[in-house]
Amino acid sequence: MTCLASIAPLGMLNNGIALGQTVEQQTAFRTSALNEHNAKRAIYPIQPLTLAGNADPLSTGSQTWAEHLALIGKLEHSSSTERNGAGENIFVAYDTDAVSAAKIGKDASDSWYSEVGNYDYANPKFNASTGHFTQVVWKDTTTLGCGYAVGTATIDGNTYNAYYAVCRYTPAGNVEGNFPANVLPPNPGMLSGG
Repeated sequence: MTCLASIAPLGMLNNGIALGQTVEQQTAFRTSALNEHNAKRAIYPIQPLTLAGNADPLSTGSQTWAEHLALIGKLEHSSSTERNGAGENIFVAYDTDAVSAAKIGKDASDSWYSEVGNYDYANPKFNASTGHFTQVVWKDTTTLGCGYAVGTATIDGNTYNAYYAVCRYTPAGNVEGNFPANVLPPNPGMLSGG
């Protein structure tokens, strides 16, 4: 199992300060992320994901990790042990303006899925350039838990809001040897572009 990070745009981070998110913002983020994941999964002959409950370790762990990333101002994966073997995609976006929680859920999901054009269905296996995409559409994955936090970043002397998104997946995807059965070609007539 391999997990990857997605960054948009790139830059050097200075110290990050996590800003609290309301329950409404968290709900908007999680709902958006779930809807975007399932819209992409609907292109394939696979089932939609269900959202882990707010008290589920998949959700609480994702939220805790997103807050950790916002505090340290770095984008890095948690250990497989910390996430109980769940798959994980992480994302950060920088903006000088406020960005809605729902938009971050959409942008993170779109970023992860955008690797679809790099995937070779004729040679199904793990590739670092498609690991986010393959986790999003992994057939055996059934449950999604997501968290989001806002920090700050200084890039080239300018201060930005730094929006961190973490989604975790069970069962985890990107399992070597299982790609042919889990990363399926799109349904006939469906667009596979991001």
